[in-house]
Amino acid sequence: MARINMFMYVIPNEDILVRDPQSKRIVPPEGLEVESSLFWHRRFLDGDITIHDKKPAWPVEDNQ
Repeated sequence: MARINMFMYVIPNEDILVRDPQSKRIVPPEGLEVESSLFWHRRFLDGDITIHDKKPAWPVEDNQ
């Protein structure tokens, strides 16, 4: 049976440092695309991250 890779975009909640278990690096405040796993779902249930289907479109600042 073929395995389907499901990716998601995670953003750490304010004042929370979360380490990516694959790269061992801290997830930057702007977020990171990761493969869906129990690790990330546990971080979500703990309130450490928010999960998005894709990278959010950040509002563009209007300099007028």
